[in-house]
Parts: sequence; structure tokens; C-alpha cells
Amino acid sequence: MKMSNCKSYDDLPLFLNASLVAQVLGVSSSTAYELMHESGFPVLRVGSRMVVPKEKFTQWVDAQSGGGQMRKQYWTKRDPIKNYFPLPNEIFSLGLSSTAIAIYGYLLFREDRKTYECLASYRMIGEAIGKSLTTVRKYVSELEERGLITTERTSIMTRDGRKWNGCLRYHILPIQMSIDQFNERQLRRLEESATRRKAQAKLSRLCAAQEPLPAEGQLTTPSAT
Repeated sequence: MKMSNCKSYDDLPLFLNASLVAQVLGVSSSTAYELMHESGFPVLRVGSRMVVPKEKFTQWVDAQSGGGQMRKQYWTKRDPIKNYFPLPNEIFSLGLSSTAIAIYGYLLFREDRKTYECLASYRMIGEAIGKSLTTVRKYVSELEERGLITTERTSIMTRDGRKWNGCLRYHILPIQMSIDQFNERQLRRLEESATRRKAQAKLSRLCAAQEPLPAEGQLTTPSAT
């Protein structure tokens, strides 16, 4: 994580762009840009531009840091809405890899509870769970194949009108869909296994029913007449 370059809120202008937000928070510009697209972040849209009012930004920072004061209690109040997010118990019964579970948990952490969507780049996910971009891409595909998420490409427009690829938008699907898919796969595997066992048993019976060939040395030739 980068060190914050901001010494005092008084040094900030009335409106901050993504670059200034990144400097104040000590994060990369791409992370700041993604943060500005999240619901709940105090962004003001002026045409195609996005700026952050200084007053709203300082309030947001104070809210995220608990007002900048040390909490008296070491254990935070277990408020499931503010401090925690629900992770379905069934996620551990679907035969997923540990990395896929970590990515799924991170996406739920960032999910908008009203739209069941979130924006996140591979780099952002990788930094959060300690994995490379290639690894994140691989296991995002696993989550898609299991029916847990769908992805949608986004794009951004620069000031000079050029279009660039943005990060992915993730849609978190109802986990029951993945459970049903998993159960169907398991049932199909059981049926295929039973079919193979029946075929092998039938082949064994056919082989056993065949008359054994005479051993070498016991072969006979027709007698001359």
C-alpha cells in the first residue's frame, strides 16, 4: 500500500478527482477510480466527470475509520450489516478450491446488496487475497462454470473521447442455482459409474460363459483314412 501524501484536510481543494483521492488514501489511481464507482461513496457527477466534494469525502473517511478515535472495546459489536457480510454455508459443500472460495467471499464483501453486483479488477482481487492476475482469472472462470457468478465487461471514456476497457462487473447469482447444478453433476456421475459397473459385470459373465480353448499340446489332428 502506498503512503498517503496528505498532511491535513485543509490542504485539499473543494473538489477531489481520482488522482487526489488516491494520494489521500495512499492507494493506486485504479483502486481510487473503482472506489468512486461504488455505491455509498460521495461522488458528484459533472457531465462525464466525477469529482468528490471535500466535505463529503472527509465525512466518509471519518465514518470508515470510526471518527479517527481508538475504540474502547477490542471486540467490535457483531452487527451483521455494518461489520460483517453473509457467506452461505453451502459454499463449502460444492467442491470448490480454496482460491475460488476466497474470490467468492471477496466479491460478496464488495457486493451491492440491492443489485447483487460489484465492480472489481483482477488486480484488486489479487491484492486482496494475495494471488496473481493469472490465478485470479483462472478461478473467476471456475466460479462462472459453477453457476455462482456471471461477468460483464465494462468500458470507460477518456476526456479526449477514447474508449478503454474497464474492469469486470460481477453479478452474484442465487447459490441455489449452483447447488442444483452440483447435485445434478453428482447424480450424473453416479449414473455413469453404475452404467460402467453393469457393463463390466456383463462382460465378465460373457467371458466366463465362453468354452475354454484347449491347452497347447492337447491339440488333435484328424486321423487319416
